Amino acid sequence: MNRILRLIDSDEVAEDPVETSAGAADAGRIPVLGADGLLHESLWKRSEKTISGTLGDGTATQIAIQHDFGTKAIVSQVWEVATGETVWCGMIRTSDDVMTFRFAKPPADASLEFVIQKMT
Repeated sequence: MNRILRLIDSDEVAEDPVETSAGAADAGRIPVLGADGLLHESLWKRSEKTISGTLGDGTATQIAIQHDFGTKAIVSQVWEVATGETVWCGMIRTSDDVMTFRFAKPPADASLEFVIQKMT
């Protein structure tokens, strides 16, 4: 399964929160389904040159992050939340605005953290 996640600005209003597997949206982690049909994560942190957050939903082996940096000159890293150990996965600069992470097995829900940084 492929899924693309995009950052929503903090001033956007989430209309329809998506329930998590526990049944209710987690406090501080509010995934919302946008009108475009994509899952938007409001938990992600963003600065002018960095975007970071959690990955994994237990089903997707490819997760595309729309960072909107407008360049392929980016670096990224993924690690396990529980151990801090680096996760070696496929990282494809799908476009100037999207980084796709590929995994052999679907990562468990929010089990991984990522960071993407613009180099220039």
